[in-house]
Amino acid sequence: MELLRRPVRELGSLRRIRALLLERMSARGRAYLWIVFALGFLGLDTRKNQTFVLFAIAAGILFVALVAGRFARARARLELSVPTRATAGRPLLVRGRVVPEAGALGEALVSFPRTP
Repeated sequence: MELLRRPVRELGSLRRIRALLLERMSARGRAYLWIVFALGFLGLDTRKNQTFVLFAIAAGILFVALVAGRFARARARLELSVPTRATAGRPLLVRGRVVPEAGALGEALVSFPRTP
């Protein structure tokens, strides 16, 4: 019964999928994914329309992009400058920079979530 009391967005697997969509995909990528889902839904009845052909093409492009994204990742190094002393309960300023490694392909997606 504990499972029924928690909101759906807090379930472990859905939380990981949501984090994957928000952190690893761009806004255009998420829109394209929704378009592929919509085409898949519209193309369920293959006898009445030809929408399944559009779904097959869009899903193929999405698959190729996902496979290519796994192999052609941007490689970078994070260099941080941390102070030698800190006080508990006080804000700490940490400066950093992202340095791309030699031969890196693509762009590095760097996100630092803000904590309240």
